[in-house]
Amino acid sequence: MFDSIEANEVIKINQDGLEAMMHGLKSNGFFYTLTLKDSSKVERLKDTNKLKFSFKNSDLITGEAEIIENKDLVKELFNKMLELNFTHFKIFNDNLVIFKIKEI
Repeated sequence: MFDSIEANEVIKINQDGLEAMMHGLKSNGFFYTLTLKDSSKVERLKDTNKLKFSFKNSDLITGEAEIIENKDLVKELFNKMLELNFTHFKIFNDNLVIFKIKEI
C-alpha cells in the first residue's frame, strides 16, 4: 500500500483550534501519519472527521480524516516511515493507528 510514496512532509493539523505537528507520507492522493489510539487527536475525530492541515509556510487546507486500526497496515506504514528515517515513533507498539487525511 505504501510502495509509491510521492512525498514526505511535516504536516500541521488543526482541530478546533488545537494544533499538532505530525510526520506524514503522501501516497495515492492521501496523507498518512501515525498517532496513538488514545491521543486527543483521535478523540476529536470521533465528533467530526473534518480538520484543517497545512505544510511548511502554507495556508490551512480543509480535509477529512479517518482512523485506520488494521495492525498489518499500521505496521507497514511504521516500517516505511522508519526506513525513510521520517517518523516520531522509533519503536512499534500496539497503540499506534493511522490518520488517513485527504483534501476536500
